[in-house]
Amino acid sequence: VHQTFGPWVSQRIRLAKGARHAEVTYTVGPIPIDGLDGKEVVSRIVTDIQSGGECFTDSNGREMLRRRRDFRPTWSLNQTEPVAGNYFPVTTATFIRDAGRQLTVLTDATQAGSGCVRDGELELMAHRRLLVDDARGVNEPLNETQFVEPWAGPGKWGQHSGPGLVTRGKH
Repeated sequence: VHQTFGPWVSQRIRLAKGARHAEVTYTVGPIPIDGLDGKEVVSRIVTDIQSGGECFTDSNGREMLRRRRDFRPTWSLNQTEPVAGNYFPVTTATFIRDAGRQLTVLTDATQAGSGCVRDGELELMAHRRLLVDDARGVNEPLNETQFVEPWAGPGKWGQHSGPGLVTRGKH
């Protein structure tokens, strides 16, 4: 199945005869920046798995870590961002499960993702382009483009120009 959601977002879903897994490939970009709105593009898989606000991610490629909605095991979390605050690094895999079923997604590149924003759903961030700094530490917008001026020497330090980036991936 090939799906096109717009001129800059498409995906292909393949299910081979007799296979127990599907392959999703996607192409996103360049993300348009009409107006001053940024955009975040996610792959979301919705199931009826009763995950109970829990998912597992591998943040180092070696072990799966249990993640729970609005919870951190080593400190008291004051949740102010219910979606972003439940996104975690996904190096190679993430899964949700209940007593009888499990949905696992393998990624071909490190992404941010969550299986605990809403029960029964897995989300993976495919691409994003933000035009305003989110005040989370990098001190610049997440506006990746084909060209960037160097941060050293004379000139317009770090100025972005050219078309936005295109991301291709596989789950």
